[in-house]
Amino acid sequence: KCTLKIMLLIPFSAPFVYAIMRGNTIYFALIFTLLFLLLHRSKNPVLREISYFCLAIAGCIKIYPLFFGVFLLKDKKIFASVRVAVYFFAIFFLSFNIFSGDANPFMENLQEFMGDAERLSCFRNLSLTALLYKIFSLFSEKAAESQFFGYTNLVALIILFVFATVAAVATRRNLSRAIICSAIIILVPSVSYYYVIIFEIIPFMEFLKAYDGLSKRNRMTYGAMFMIMLFTPFLLPQVYIPHMLIILFMVCCEIYKVFTREIVPYFKNKKAAKNAA
Repeated sequence: KCTLKIMLLIPFSAPFVYAIMRGNTIYFALIFTLLFLLLHRSKNPVLREISYFCLAIAGCIKIYPLFFGVFLLKDKKIFASVRVAVYFFAIFFLSFNIFSGDANPFMENLQEFMGDAERLSCFRNLSLTALLYKIFSLFSEKAAESQFFGYTNLVALIILFVFATVAAVATRRNLSRAIICSAIIILVPSVSYYYVIIFEIIPFMEFLKAYDGLSKRNRMTYGAMFMIMLFTPFLLPQVYIPHMLIILFMVCCEIYKVFTREIVPYFKNKKAAKNAA
C-alpha cells in the first residue's frame, strides 16, 4: 500500500513538478541520496561502499545532502564518514580539471549568488536566512544589510545546525531523523528554492511507514503538513513562506521531542544507575 501511494503521489507532487519546470538537477541528488539510504546498512561491503560513493556524488550535485551522513554517525561508522568526505573532495576538485582546473570563479559566483539581496527578499526562498532577512527588512533596509543581521543569522544557523545534528545522531526514530535531515538541507542554505522540498519525500515515506504507530494527533498534524507541501496547486501563488514555516515547525518539534524524550531521560537514567551503584 505504501509503495502504491508513493508511486501515485511522487511524480505529480509539487516539488517534482517544480523541479521539472525549472529543469533543475536536484532529482539526481535525491536519487543518489536514496541509493545511499537503501544500501548503507547492507551486509555486502561492496554495496555499502557504493552507498558512500553515492552520498558523495549527491553532495557534489547539491552539497546539502551530505547532512544525511548523520545516518552513518548514528551507527558510529566514523571511518565510513571519513571515506564519504574523501570521495566528495576527490570528485569535487577533480571535476574542475575537466574544464579550466580553476575553482576560484565557481567560489566567487557561489558567494555572490548566496548573498544577493534580491534572492533573500524573494518569497520563493525557503531558507532561514531569507526569513530573518524579511523580518529585518520590516524595520528598515539598513537593518537587513547591517552586520547585526549577519551575526544574528549566523548564530541562528549555528544553533539550529548543532541541535539538529545532535538530535539526528541521538534519536532512535527514523522518522525524526528523516524530518531533521530534510529540514536542515532546506533551511540552512541561504538560497533555497521550492524544488529543494523534493527531499521531503524521504520523511514522507518514513511517515507512511510509521503511520500505524503514531498517535492520532501526529497522524493528522503531520499528514496535513505533508499534503500542503506536496499539493501541486499550491505552487501557483509562488509564495512559499507557509511551506518554510511548516518545515521549521516540524524540525523544531522533532528536536524538542528527541531532547525531552530521549537525550535527557538517557542521562537521567545513567545518573540514577550511577548513584544506585
